[in-house]
Amino acid sequence: MSFDIWLYCFKNGDADFFPTQIVKDAFAPYHVGDEDKYWILQFPNGGRCEVRVGEEPMTVGFMIIRPSGDRLHDAIYEIMRQTRTALSWSFGGAAVADPSVIPHLPPKMIQSLGVPTVVHSGDDIIKAIESS
Repeated sequence: MSFDIWLYCFKNGDADFFPTQIVKDAFAPYHVGDEDKYWILQFPNGGRCEVRVGEEPMTVGFMIIRPSGDRLHDAIYEIMRQTRTALSWSFGGAAVADPSVIPHLPPKMIQSLGVPTVVHSGDDIIKAIESS
């Protein structure tokens, strides 16, 4: 199944910013090139995906097209752990690494996706997506 995921930072219901370097550091071991406005990630198991990241030096988040790769979700969790962000996916559902992020999410996001699942690892992210 092909789908997309988004990770965005929020503060008091509005978009907020965090350093783009956090994203670069998490994905650096897998970044094999750029295409147009996308970073290309390649993983040891053969998984591959495209990441569209916002502006530098600060970003509100990123989008991953066709997320695939054995270490992708661990890298995403590392970003979530360091930021006030929520992960959501195209067929509905959301996750946060810290429950203190939930009050910062836009009310309409929670109304449409439900209360996010709190995750503690990349494996938890996979389980949250699969259970949606």
